[in-house]
Amino acid sequence: MTGNATAARIFAVIMLFAGVGCATDPDVNRASQSASQYWSEKAPSGELGKTINVQVLEATRIEDGKIRVRALVDGQQRIGHFNAASGTFDEGYYSLSIERGKKINELEQENHQLKEQLIKAKAKQND
Repeated sequence: MTGNATAARIFAVIMLFAGVGCATDPDVNRASQSASQYWSEKAPSGELGKTINVQVLEATRIEDGKIRVRALVDGQQRIGHFNAASGTFDEGYYSLSIERGKKINELEQENHQLKEQLIKAKAKQND
């Protein structure tokens, strides 16, 4: 584990306690900690010196014994569910669709740039 990843996790835990405080329900505390750890581990660690800002805003019980956790991860709102019985946290398909959309945009931009380069190269050959 690199120093940056460790620093990001420590920062996430500090932000967890600063944002939520100490709830009276231990499952809500576990949900907040699990969410903070999930989002800080999921964050890209390739950028040097970049820490991930995770602020858990709300952790509330919902149906079926689950706890909904709402947080800001680097300024972007995220919502996930913590299953108190199994101790697992799941963000669902929301983040996957966002990541897929970002990747599609990157590929479309790259495709556009390559087409422009090809047009310029053909124009040079014709001259």
